[in-house]
Amino acid sequence: MTSIHALKAIFLVLALAVFSIGSTNASYSDIESSASNSFSSGSVDLSLSDALLDFGGFVPGFSESQSVTLSNLGSLDQNYQAAISQTGGDTTFCNALGIDFSTAQSLLVSGNSINFPVQVSFTDHSPSLQNKSCEFDITFSAWQVGSDGAWGLRDVEVLSLTLSSGSWDESPPVISGINHLLATPGESNRPVATITWNTDELATSNLKWRIAGSSSWTFLSDDASADSLSHSRTIEGLLPDTNYQFRVISKDASGNERTSATKAFHTDGIRDEISGLSGVVINEFLPNPKGPENALRPGGEWIELYNNGTDTVYLMGWYLEDGQGHGLTLTNINTTHESIAPHGFAVVYRNGNPSFSLKNTAAGDTLSLFDHVGTLQDFHIYSAALGDSVIENKSFARYPDGSPTWFDPIPTPGDNNILDPILDFWITSNRNFVGFNLKNIQPFTALSYDLVYGTDGADQGLDGSDLLDHQDEYIKENLILGSRTTGGTPTYHQGIHNLQLTVTLSNSEGLELVLEKSLE
Repeated sequence: MTSIHALKAIFLVLALAVFSIGSTNASYSDIESSASNSFSSGSVDLSLSDALLDFGGFVPGFSESQSVTLSNLGSLDQNYQAAISQTGGDTTFCNALGIDFSTAQSLLVSGNSINFPVQVSFTDHSPSLQNKSCEFDITFSAWQVGSDGAWGLRDVEVLSLTLSSGSWDESPPVISGINHLLATPGESNRPVATITWNTDELATSNLKWRIAGSSSWTFLSDDASADSLSHSRTIEGLLPDTNYQFRVISKDASGNERTSATKAFHTDGIRDEISGLSGVVINEFLPNPKGPENALRPGGEWIELYNNGTDTVYLMGWYLEDGQGHGLTLTNINTTHESIAPHGFAVVYRNGNPSFSLKNTAAGDTLSLFDHVGTLQDFHIYSAALGDSVIENKSFARYPDGSPTWFDPIPTPGDNNILDPILDFWITSNRNFVGFNLKNIQPFTALSYDLVYGTDGADQGLDGSDLLDHQDEYIKENLILGSRTTGGTPTYHQGIHNLQLTVTLSNSEGLELVLEKSLE
């Protein structure tokens, strides 16, 4: 192959002149001769097709191959070979072109034709190469088989080409609006950072990052598609309480690249979700409800929003997205006028939506909140790989409401988030009495308990129930492990062992939670 290494432009104009057999108005040149005193009763006649090569419409990165037809019209088999030479134009531009074709000696049998491919490419964005031209000839030499081209019959055809460059984009994208959101998806508290930015033209979304003070950068996987105005990349597996630096990188379709100044963030605290929790945030969501996940409200998946601000926020046009980009508009909501008061709640229900899902994979998902102009307001990532467990009827929630810390408690849609209820169970040192204590039980209005234990004789048990008034704590003490007549002296069971306590919490809205504890 031969190559004149090439230039790539947004627009490249090709003018083609094809000169034939030496007669008036011919389209390509033809030179036939016989060297030495050798004569043959035959002919060598190589012909080029009249079809023009047209390499128009070049864009950056464009490369195209086209063909001309070579025909052996003579009576003798012939060898042929192609060569290229510059005949005019700008030498720098000619050297920047990539013009590729075969220069190998080849056989063309009498009466046969072949397609001869020519590939042109252009990759250089140097401004000095704009509005230049390159003129060159591709010369096809043919000679009868058995000669070396220095004697016998021969023929020469010349394909003359002119390639012209236009002007192209020299300006890299303008990068603006660089932000970072911090999250720690999973009980392992390994933070991730989602970096967002904008460009003034379609461009790639690339990023490099490092721990502050490090001499080397880590690059995220390469994005080669210049197809975004709004960009988002996520850095995973970060260390807590660590200073990080990053730079965003965007390249347009013409290959112009811009790298931002160095930005920084610090991973502090546990399960930090977003930097600056001043507005409406995702406060709680239920990815694995009892029953169908896309059930009609109030069943199925739901997302609770919380207004951290001091002003009412109108949610018209706001929407949620899952990890696969499926959207859910804030229409199936439990508030009037689609608004949320200061320090108030709004619950958005999936309500039969067939595509949006909080659990696209068993391993986890991403939930993002956008305002009416498409600006990311909040997001949360949960992942089994990072320690989160998607347990049936267990929500993910901020505690306290609107704070940076996340837990996975019982669901409380439209109400204050609470931590998981805690059950503490004990037995006195003389093994005659037991008691238990419950905390974080505000959503519940009733409880029942059942205790089973072994003795030296038959297994024994006791049970009971009580009403709750949305208090945070409940204590039950001095439950006798034995029997006592009214007003009489108790008889305690002997050899107490294997105590199993079951407490069931419930409310009028159908919420039920069973807690269990055991003692030896």
